[in-house]
Amino acid sequence: LKSRERLKQVCLAMKSFAAFTIAAACAPSAAWGYAVTPHLDAEQAPTYACALPHLDGVAAGNATQVDVHLHLHDANATQASNATQQKVLAVDGESLMKLVEAKDTDFLIAFYAPWCGHCRTFVMGDDKGVAEMAPLELFNDDMLKAKGPTVVKFDITKSDIPAAFEVEFIPTVYLAKKDGSIARFKANPHDSSALKAFALGGEPAAVAVLAVKVDSASAPARRLRKQ
Repeated sequence: LKSRERLKQVCLAMKSFAAFTIAAACAPSAAWGYAVTPHLDAEQAPTYACALPHLDGVAAGNATQVDVHLHLHDANATQASNATQQKVLAVDGESLMKLVEAKDTDFLIAFYAPWCGHCRTFVMGDDKGVAEMAPLELFNDDMLKAKGPTVVKFDITKSDIPAAFEVEFIPTVYLAKKDGSIARFKANPHDSSALKAFALGGEPAAVAVLAVKVDSASAPARRLRKQ
């Protein structure tokens, strides 16, 4: 009985530590210049991602515009410094839809936010904070060599999320093909092999194809407003 009780206590401790680790990775940090007014529901996101701010029951990507208030302080200088060391093109809602609607090539879009710990080690840098060694940067190099889709990144704190893309947690990766279809990658984006297979051909187990065609006028964008 004592052994069972000890095992139970160890399991509870491990569960609590895991929950604390996830919460710490997804908590907006003052050091990064962000504070989110609504609460974050970590249970809604997989362990490799952060849930978006709570939307009072309104799902991301709905036709209704939703204002999520993000308070931006003085983190712009750090972000700008990192951006100059990276090759992946940064897009906003308008520029992304122009690229996608042109249907000249396929695009792989990584949605992220600077306050998200998982994003910081996927889009913004590696686990040591080196910007040019970010997994997304290395993946971009692979796509250039393989003549795969064009890789772009979308900072959800700087622009409205186009209605064609349902973003419930970050990082979220989409593949927008020139035939007008959009597919969401449903595995861990840090798994470069799975992400590469998805980008270059797609695997049914790793994707969720949305029943939508690209049309920026079909519904309003989800709005994330800075204050």
